[in-house]
Amino acid sequence: MIIRSNCYQLALTVFRLECPMPLKESERLQPFRVPDCAGDIPVKIRFAPAAEIGAPIGYTCMENQDGSVALWVDAGKYPALSDWQVFTMLPLAGLLLRNHTLALHASMILFQGKAILFSGPSRIGKSTQAALWESCRGAEIINGDRALVYFREDGAWAGGYYKSGTSGICKNKTAPIGAIVLLDQGLENMVTIPRRLHAFHRLLSQCAYDPENRRELELVTQSLARLLTDTKVLHLTCRKDQSAVTELENYL
Repeated sequence: MIIRSNCYQLALTVFRLECPMPLKESERLQPFRVPDCAGDIPVKIRFAPAAEIGAPIGYTCMENQDGSVALWVDAGKYPALSDWQVFTMLPLAGLLLRNHTLALHASMILFQGKAILFSGPSRIGKSTQAALWESCRGAEIINGDRALVYFREDGAWAGGYYKSGTSGICKNKTAPIGAIVLLDQGLENMVTIPRRLHAFHRLLSQCAYDPENRRELELVTQSLARLLTDTKVLHLTCRKDQSAVTELENYL
């Protein structure tokens, strides 16, 4: 049986998708495609009848002791398969945590060589603030909804992600983190430094992980503790107009 492979890099982690048939390549994953290599996490895709899969969703996924992932897919439900579908089937947040990489609910912009992340729950204004910085200060939007946060010897970095919520913006660029901004809406603009415990809980609520998986919770906690030590975290209560940009920029 001939096995074909596609490799994709998200932050520090290279996933090698190994499949007995060609995978349809999606446009949004193309920026994350890298040359064929051994990869950090081989994903071994195999097809089987529905009765053997035993999962109503049409696939089952299992992490092996050697660090690879076995992905069994219902051949009847998925006669053809795309790389996008494979990534949606993976426990991606947990796999990224192996390399202490956080999948954070945040819009990411690049401004003067640094990444600024606007984090908060849905509809709090993350994409709005990113768009304001783009129009008012010429910042580049990397992703409107998700960012990968990881660590290098020189500190905390942020990188793009292949999903982007409703914004449709998902570029593959990385940069050292200049600031993480916890967002809230308000009638006036105000920047403050949140208490460490408050910042921890706010960021934890926006990280992707399995709360019932003790190991994942430990890894998220360790990464957030390091992030809060190495990175400037601010709280911005703001209006949805240019004055919010001016207020944050003056503080930075």
